[in-house]
Amino acid sequence: LRDPTGARRFWPLEVRKIDIDAIARDRDQLWAEAVALYKAGRPWWVQEDEQQSVEAEQEKRTDVDVWVDQIAPFLKTRSSVSQWDIF
Repeated sequence: LRDPTGARRFWPLEVRKIDIDAIARDRDQLWAEAVALYKAGRPWWVQEDEQQSVEAEQEKRTDVDVWVDQIAPFLKTRSSVSQWDIF
């Protein structure tokens, strides 16, 4: 994940086996159930009690720039910094 906004658009989860034939067979039913739940007012966004788990999974998949480990400690000791200081 490279989303600078905190990857909130992505809710990763672990999948061990995907049964493509079952998904193709049940696709219309799955969508019908999802629409029914949506119309019934069920939340489709991450709930407060799920947030920590979602963030942990996002963190496992977040790309970190190779320079972060080099620059972050330097920044912690400064109240202001310029690009030249970092260079």
